[in-house]
Amino acid sequence: WCQIVQYKAVVSTQSTGTNGCFDVFHLGHLRLLKECRKLGNYLIIAVNSDDSVRANKGPTRPINSLEHRMALLKELEIADEVVILHDLTPERMLEEIRPDVLVKGADYKVEDILGRQFAKETVVVDADCLDITSSKIIDKIKRLGNTENF
Repeated sequence: WCQIVQYKAVVSTQSTGTNGCFDVFHLGHLRLLKECRKLGNYLIIAVNSDDSVRANKGPTRPINSLEHRMALLKELEIADEVVILHDLTPERMLEEIRPDVLVKGADYKVEDILGRQFAKETVVVDADCLDITSSKIIDKIKRLGNTENF
């Protein structure tokens, strides 16, 4: 995080930041990240660590490892930085990075976004995929496969 803060101090940027598990990557994730990119010229994506995903989503998550999720996000070549979020919530990281724009998907209400006080602006993006979430995809796979060991 320190390198990001130092970079922002040297270069005139409009930084955008978003965070999440990005466990089972889907169209809503892609559209959110593309909108993030449009809102600034330096995009930082914070990806929850495996431990923080487990703590937030339950013992069967994540489906994909942190290494897999970070590699996928880097391969998209949308973000300038892809960093690990070890904490259960993003406040401590956002306080240090202080993005100009904090971006979340339409499944959030602005007033419920943790750490929004550390950004100049908070934007909720309607990616027109409100009914798509990783959790819903996993639940559907479980129902279709009728498996208890997923």
